[in-house]
Parts: sequence; C-alpha cells; structure tokens
Amino acid sequence: MAKVKYRFNPNNLTYEKYHPHFWEKFLRIFGFLSTSILFSFIIVFILFYFFQSPKEKHLERKLEQYSMQYEMMNPEPIPKNVRDAGFGGIERYDHLKHHNNKKVVENAANQIEVLSKELSVLNDSYNELAKLANNKKEMLNSIPAIQPVKNNDLNKIASGFGNRVHPIYKTKKFHSGLDFTASPGTKVFATGEGKVVEAEYSRRGYGNRLVIQHGYGYKTMYCHLKKFHVEEGEKIKRGELVAEVGNTGLSTGPHLHYEVIKNSKAIDPINFFHNDLTPKEY
Repeated sequence: MAKVKYRFNPNNLTYEKYHPHFWEKFLRIFGFLSTSILFSFIIVFILFYFFQSPKEKHLERKLEQYSMQYEMMNPEPIPKNVRDAGFGGIERYDHLKHHNNKKVVENAANQIEVLSKELSVLNDSYNELAKLANNKKEMLNSIPAIQPVKNNDLNKIASGFGNRVHPIYKTKKFHSGLDFTASPGTKVFATGEGKVVEAEYSRRGYGNRLVIQHGYGYKTMYCHLKKFHVEEGEKIKRGELVAEVGNTGLSTGPHLHYEVIKNSKAIDPINFFHNDLTPKEY
C-alpha cells in the first residue's frame, strides 16, 4: 500500500493530501539511482587502484622471487681485461731463442698460457655462481611458505591479521598474527628452515611459546602450545614437527597463534602460504 503524503495549506490552515506528479517521481528515482551508481563507481575505483586482490599479491610475491633470482644468477660479466688475465715479462721465452722454430713455439706457448689464465678466472666465476645458487636455494627453503597446521579444507583460521575486538578484554586491539582452531595435541610444523631460538613455558600472555629464527630477517612464532618437540638451539627443516596445539596462557580455547616477523615487525602470515595454496584458494 502506497504511503499517503500530506502538505500544509497556509491558505486554509489545513493539511491536504499530496499526489506527486509523474516527473517528480521520475526525477526522484533517477537521482537516487544516479547517486547509487556514482558511489558504486567510486568504491570500485578505490578497491581496484588501492587494494590488491589475493591473486595480485600472489603474483607480486612470485615476481619478487624471480627478480631476486635474476639478480643473483645474472651478475655483471667478467670484464675482458680481467678475463684475459694479462701477464708480463718481455723475456719470458728467452730460453727458446736458439730453437729452430722459435716463433711457432713462442706463439703456441703464449696461447697456452693465455688460455690457462682465462680458464682459472672463469673457474673462479663459476664457483661464485654455484655459491650464489646455493645461497638462493637456502633462502627459499628458509622463508616461511606453508601453514603451521594441516588445514586442507581451509576452515581452521579463526581470526585474521589486523584490528579486532579482543575475545577476552572486549576492546579493540591489533592482532599481530593468525589464529588456527585445532584440538589439543594437533601437530604444529615449522614453516621454514631455521634454528629454534626460544622454547618457553609460561602461563601468561602467549603461554608456551616457540620462536624460530629463519635468517634473512625472518622469524616465526608459535603460541599457546601444549608441548614442544624441539629444544632451543636445535636446527629444523620446513615441515618438521616442532610442537603441539594447546590452550596455555591468555586463551579462550585450544588454538595456535602464529606470527611471521620480518626485521622485528609482525607482517600478515596469509602472504606466506604460497607452497600450500593456489591463488584461487587464497
């Protein structure tokens, strides 16, 4: 049923029924639709130009890895003067001056020595490239790249990175990691190669906490644990069992609080699951 509208008539001091004209209704609807479309366009523009989609983030990480790999595996070529590895001494072949084929022997000896020097320089260069390749492999193995608990159905992440209402204090606080819901005793795995620098039992805050130093500025932290399977100082590999999920410290239920720390600053762990997830799963 249409809503009846009234207007005040100052001539007879009474309210009278008001029936808007067709064009008045049309302009009102047109104005509403135009405003809605304009705001929708602005929102889409902001999202498109200022926020990255999961697929774009995944591609950006891949591009960074490829760029780093290119820089490490494509250094500046050895300058010709270094590669030629010059050698001096105008009397190097005086002992051949009485030989019947002195010129031929001198040229052959000279070419052999030049090639030997070049081979030595190139060998050093290849050794350096092999070292860079090993460092690259070590770095890729060290940077966190998997989820700390098995989460194939992607339904265990209970709380994301960023501002949220704290489940206990009921105030807005910054959450510096991801929370994975899991039953006590669920296996926790190292997300990258590294060294255990902290395995602390505590009833406060993060509860039982494990910290792994991965190098290259990266650390990972695993909190509210029930039990450790590694000790401080122990070196571990990606995917190795390091602990079990618990409910220790300031916690409302069994879960794992997981953090990725780069250069002493917590960053969103969701960007470090690329060995586990496809862009579509992100």
